[in-house]
Amino acid sequence: MGVPVTLADGFDIRFRRVAAAIEQAFLDGVFAQSILPNRIDRDMWQEHYSRLLNHAEAGWGKRFSEATDLKEWERFQRIEQNLREFAALKQHRIIEELRQLKLATPNRADWELAARKLLKRHNERYLRAELQATTASAQAAESWAVFESRAYLYPNLRYETAGDERVREIHRVLDGIVKPINDPFWDVYYPPNGWGCRCKVVQTDEEASSTGEGVDFDPPKGFRGNVGKTGKLFGEDHPYYNVSTLDREAIQNQAKEFHADVTRDQVRLWAVDDLVPSFSLQLPELPQPSTITTAEVQAITAGPHADASSRNELLYVINRLSGQDLAFQDGADGWYRYLLKVFEQQYYLHFHEVQEADAIVRIGLAAIDDKGTRGP
Repeated sequence: MGVPVTLADGFDIRFRRVAAAIEQAFLDGVFAQSILPNRIDRDMWQEHYSRLLNHAEAGWGKRFSEATDLKEWERFQRIEQNLREFAALKQHRIIEELRQLKLATPNRADWELAARKLLKRHNERYLRAELQATTASAQAAESWAVFESRAYLYPNLRYETAGDERVREIHRVLDGIVKPINDPFWDVYYPPNGWGCRCKVVQTDEEASSTGEGVDFDPPKGFRGNVGKTGKLFGEDHPYYNVSTLDREAIQNQAKEFHADVTRDQVRLWAVDDLVPSFSLQLPELPQPSTITTAEVQAITAGPHADASSRNELLYVINRLSGQDLAFQDGADGWYRYLLKVFEQQYYLHFHEVQEADAIVRIGLAAIDDKGTRGP
């Protein structure tokens, strides 16, 4: 019995060109060397990242701000962090090519004519392919989450191609192979397996096949691995990742900063109507349920954290946390500190008593950081 998984509807993934004014400002910055391979442009990063994120959400079938639990939130964070870095590295590649072009064509007018053609190739032809791959990979990641949740009913997966004359021969050899969900086969051949790949996997309870062990097919760079397990819609063997260690570190830090700014603004707007009126969190050791104010949201999202964007977006699921998720650390002088460990990050939640006339009026959430140093 096969159980296919399909996309949700309701997302607009029509291709949108990068704004002409942003492209012009970008070219001006590259020529003037105010934009460098290790000092990327925020506006161009935003243009690329926002499109990638929209296509990822379309592939998954829901907005990442709508995570239903901590596990799903973690999956979304892995995808967002992969896409923010991919957007930054894409720009790094464009800048490098434009700089090489300037060496060969130092005249501004001649350089800009050629530079516009180069930028069009990256921002249209390449970007279209990258967005299509993002949608397909996010759909595959969502499917994997579903597969894991019902593996007790349907323990095996079957590889299926689109079944028409357009199917690549190297993909055709995988068609019909059935393997257990925990088989290493899926660590290599879980689709998509290349640009424009239309292959899919169907969950089934039919018996595993004996074929597949000797498949002679190496997925192209950027598509190797199981996106459902890693959350990386683009693998680190993609050519964009071929940068020096120092440049990559600088680019990662800038992408984190840009992402933190974007999520801070989005979370603050969302919290006014969706979080502040409804937030009530009862935890062991707290004398009463905690509430949150708009001012506290502002303070939380302005505070320090090694990955401020994930800290900001933790507020999307904070109502769904419990004493099983948060480990009580200590409490003194009206302060209570809890620790959440997830996605290789630490989140210390600092609750405090708000008092009037020696009476506890409410328990507020003062900060979420990664050091645990706030409080008394």
